[in-house]
Amino acid sequence: MPDVIIAITFVSGSKGERLTNRLATSGPRADLVDCAICGHRFDRDLTACPQCGTPHQASDHAFTTEVRRPPLTLPAKTDGSSVLADNCKVVMQFLPSAVCFSLDLREPLTLGRIIAPPGTAVMDLNHFNAYRHGVSSWHCRLERRDTRLYVTDLNSTNGTYLNGERIPAYEAQIVSDGSELILGTLRIIIFFHANAIISG
Repeated sequence: MPDVIIAITFVSGSKGERLTNRLATSGPRADLVDCAICGHRFDRDLTACPQCGTPHQASDHAFTTEVRRPPLTLPAKTDGSSVLADNCKVVMQFLPSAVCFSLDLREPLTLGRIIAPPGTAVMDLNHFNAYRHGVSSWHCRLERRDTRLYVTDLNSTNGTYLNGERIPAYEAQIVSDGSELILGTLRIIIFFHANAIISG
């Protein structure tokens, strides 16, 4: 962690001469931010990271606002089954926001940062800061085949992880009840839920 330099000015003498001492203390500087993509630390007044070019929007909010709703969570207990029954919907819970979406998944669904025309089976993840999480425009695909749910990475830049393991591009992997998907760094928990009516 870089040192913070604190300047202390003393006024002395008959002419009011100013003497400045610099003290080094440990801790983060308030005028620096970390790039969400590459981690480089830079001045918060810049509009983009000088290391990787990722846009940065300076915030006038010094404090985090209080959330006035309890987080929506599903029961942590799952049976870990890979069987997706006909009467079950796929529930995706995005973390840390805990927002949930219930999906029938009667056709393949692409997850990414793309705003698709109506009627296209694409879920736009921009509402979850997908760009800052390193989610690609066409990141991965979820697909129900008979009684199984599959995820396929679409050769995304930062990869798709299933239960902590990066999956190979274009190779469908079985997703079980309670599985964790990570797209770049965006975390999603998958649940199989009978007649789920949860929506974002």
